Amino acid sequence: MFRCIYSLQDFEVADGEHILQNFLGARWTSHEIVSNELQAEFGAAIDSALEEGLKPIRNLMGTLGGRGDPGPLLRNLPVTTGEVLDLQPGAKPRLREPVIREQSLQDGRIQVNAQLGTQKQLNWVFAQIRERYPNAQIDEAQAASSARTAGRFIDGYVTLSVDFGGDDYFRGMLKLASTCWASTIARSLFSRVLMRSAALSRTELADRVGSFAG
Repeated sequence: MFRCIYSLQDFEVADGEHILQNFLGARWTSHEIVSNELQAEFGAAIDSALEEGLKPIRNLMGTLGGRGDPGPLLRNLPVTTGEVLDLQPGAKPRLREPVIREQSLQDGRIQVNAQLGTQKQLNWVFAQIRERYPNAQIDEAQAASSARTAGRFIDGYVTLSVDFGGDDYFRGMLKLASTCWASTIARSLFSRVLMRSAALSRTELADRVGSFAG
């Protein structure tokens, strides 16, 4: 029999509670300190809020999740030079929308060059060219075969917004610290410290970590 360090309710079996949240890449778990009921409640609120707040940092670091899943994709980031990027895990930029550039030649023809984020965007480029030049003759097969993969630095820069804040975010951060502490000391001692705060109603269980801070 074990006692949940947050609800102070006894339980016999629980899934592994991540001492450090799973999205941080940790595999350190305990089956003895947090009940399944509280794991589900925290996971739907304060753990999710903490993960959302740390999303840009995890993307830049390229940190894998505890089950090996890749970090988050940051979408629709405007570049100061006009492009729109998706930032893949590890801060790897990819064009979200193709960039089409036109050049008038001396013989009256127009040369069209396109930069794509993925090969799947090629049909979008063809559609845009037809819209701009309804009478143009396009050899799609030749255009596709002439495509080349190339990597380069973007000329502009992207601004990332890191949004730390909100009650659930800070409760998630405090829960991380509290669970780490509880995993290294006797659970009975941790429970006695928690008992200093008044008993909370069922709807206030998610606030227990916040109450513990006081």
